[in-house]
Amino acid sequence: MKFPRFDMERMQSVWEHKVKYDLSESGVEALTLDEITRDPKELLKTRLGYAEGVGREATRALIAGIHPGHEADDVMITTGTSEANFLTLASLVSPGDEVVVVMPNYMQVHGVATALGARVRARSGSARNARGRSTSTRSQPP
Repeated sequence: MKFPRFDMERMQSVWEHKVKYDLSESGVEALTLDEITRDPKELLKTRLGYAEGVGREATRALIAGIHPGHEADDVMITTGTSEANFLTLASLVSPGDEVVVVMPNYMQVHGVATALGARVRARSGSARNARGRSTSTRSQPP
């Protein structure tokens, strides 16, 4: 499987830690270990090792609990959206399938679908709701 060059990701890899203001970042500022735990001393007792591939059962059960009719086995936790996108495409897309990607967009979906042998159609334009009205926040003529 050959992936097309992902120019935006290359640019980010080169510059993201060298610039004062990163205007291409789509995530949130990282937290410290002190900020993500109630008791930092308890965290020091945590053994480091390989995580469960689909996420901790307790965490998956909490997520399933907010979705009626689902349980922990219905939930998969990924290490970021990129992994989730890849797993979704690898599960659903076969060579020769047609995949439509709304542009502009993060090019990972375009690249992975292409590498999987799909015919990728890039579409531009604003999203439309069920009544055919634009959902863009820009003012539109009536």
